[in-house]
Amino acid sequence: MRTLESNLVEENQMKNKKRLSNIVLYLALLSSTSVGSMIFSESALAYHETNRPDIERGLRDNDGGNWIVIYSKELSQKEEAKLAVCIAADVTVSAGSCTNAYFSNFAKESLQKLLQETIEKAPAIVDQVRRDLTRDKILGAIKSSFNGKQVGLTIAGMEFQVGRATYNRAECLKVFGEEICTPTPNTYQPYIRFRVARTPSINNEQQKIIGYYRDFLSREPGSDEIDSRMNAYRNGYPLERQRTDIAFSDEVRQKITGFYRQYLGRNPESGAIEFRMNALLNGRTLEQQRVDIQTSPEARSRR
Repeated sequence: MRTLESNLVEENQMKNKKRLSNIVLYLALLSSTSVGSMIFSESALAYHETNRPDIERGLRDNDGGNWIVIYSKELSQKEEAKLAVCIAADVTVSAGSCTNAYFSNFAKESLQKLLQETIEKAPAIVDQVRRDLTRDKILGAIKSSFNGKQVGLTIAGMEFQVGRATYNRAECLKVFGEEICTPTPNTYQPYIRFRVARTPSINNEQQKIIGYYRDFLSREPGSDEIDSRMNAYRNGYPLERQRTDIAFSDEVRQKITGFYRQYLGRNPESGAIEFRMNALLNGRTLEQQRVDIQTSPEARSRR
């Protein structure tokens, strides 16, 4: 039994065949005379159809909008298939050389633009983004996106996504109101999109607290830690005393002890931790002291 759907499909096919027959007839008649050529030039229209503007609009505006989108080179269907095979070989054969060859500059340029936007909109997280979002991490996400899935990362509240846009295309001809389109192979375009929430401006006191955490603990403070210390400051507890509290905190003690065990194979001697805590207050950061221990004669003698 014929279904309604099959009847509709056959009806559309018949209409397209009729349109095509009319177009061919028009072309045959019009090309036979110079007058026909003039009429044809004014009555026929060839054009290219693609969903690319809709795809690009969606990448900017969907999922809440405010996305900044960076595109790589657009790839033909043949190029995309060849590249997909090449990238698949990165996992087992070429150690990432294919991904690097195609997308190294794209990853580098994307990272530069991303950092620029972060500096303008969320300066408090710039150092963390620089540390956690590397070129190699971007290249790895690009490689994973060739499996057809969008890859997402979140770093310090910044959303970061890598994917591959697919554009449908067709070549169309319209003559005297009759239109027919012939699909052409899809094209593909890798993209990176990200958005950074604009953070409130940071006052001098907050900036000092952030600096204490970076210098003494080698990390960013959480928003709850900043709020707690700002509340203490507003209630009369000076920042200088809070600076000393952080320098002599249990977390600093644990980290210094960890450096001794990691690089020297022993616990710190008596007075060593207090000496290094005082060094923090005198301007020698925790990271600098880690390097001091790592490169000390005692550490070198153990290698």
